[in-house]
Amino acid sequence: KKLQMRYHLPLQSHLSENPGEIQWVKELCPWSEFYGDVYDRFGLFGADCPTIMAHCVYSGDEEIARMKENGVFIAHCPESNMNVSSGIAPVRTFLERGLRVGIGSDVAGGSTENLFRAMAHAVQSSKLRWRLTDDSLEALTAEEVFYIATKGGGAFFGKVGSFEKGYEFDAVVLDDSRLKHPQPLDVRNRLERMIYLADEREIRAKYVKGKEIDWKDADIVIANIHADFFSPVFFKDSIAVQTTVAEIGNKSMRVLQQIINIQTKEIKAECSTIMVGFDIKLSAAKEISETWRKCISQYEGRDLSRK
Repeated sequence: KKLQMRYHLPLQSHLSENPGEIQWVKELCPWSEFYGDVYDRFGLFGADCPTIMAHCVYSGDEEIARMKENGVFIAHCPESNMNVSSGIAPVRTFLERGLRVGIGSDVAGGSTENLFRAMAHAVQSSKLRWRLTDDSLEALTAEEVFYIATKGGGAFFGKVGSFEKGYEFDAVVLDDSRLKHPQPLDVRNRLERMIYLADEREIRAKYVKGKEIDWKDADIVIANIHADFFSPVFFKDSIAVQTTVAEIGNKSMRVLQQIINIQTKEIKAECSTIMVGFDIKLSAAKEISETWRKCISQYEGRDLSRK
């Protein structure tokens, strides 16, 4: 807490992901009312400490009420929850009770940083929950998962995740012409097809704070960690995906800063403990020394020698 107060850091951690985890926390902190109460007793659960809690699969009524009261954000990571057999979070409940929800790929337990895939997983898992566990909670719609992947999660970082007046223009422009369909489609259906079918081949341009990034002929550095929030928004006849946040560990951040000279605040990475996957196309890739290329390659475990 002292570090959080000294450096004004936000916090990201896990909450009520698995029954065994919840029981372990109770054994460690028998005085706690519920899992989230442990964080709250130490001042690390929203309020004066901006907080994102991942998963929340088994959050009960008291925990949900405390999260709403303290303004805690939830990072829903559906693929991870399925891969490690955690369960399916009651996202419909969170939305109905007014909690702030974002969506994530959780690369530690997921298989891709593609947030459209994460949106599809969120819809699919909510359908399974409705059918197999609790038919009182309707499945999520394409519009709802699109919202939580954009403005919903983006609200944690300020006015991002929308094309509304006063919001930052951070966007990735996507072209869906590759995704052929025999009949004309309206915007809603085109969006739904993008959620289920889009990948990096749909990318046409990237913008950060209104400036287009020259990325087409550049190398790629990928911070392969948690991807907790991206923000897709409509861009005329195409679809844009806004990268709302890039929060990575101190070591990785220092490497990126020295290579591409991006200040922490310019990519909204104010907390070294919040883990959000993102990719940066380097416009000055040719100027990067071979030494640094090897350094990044070793650190990220990626081969960056290709063009």
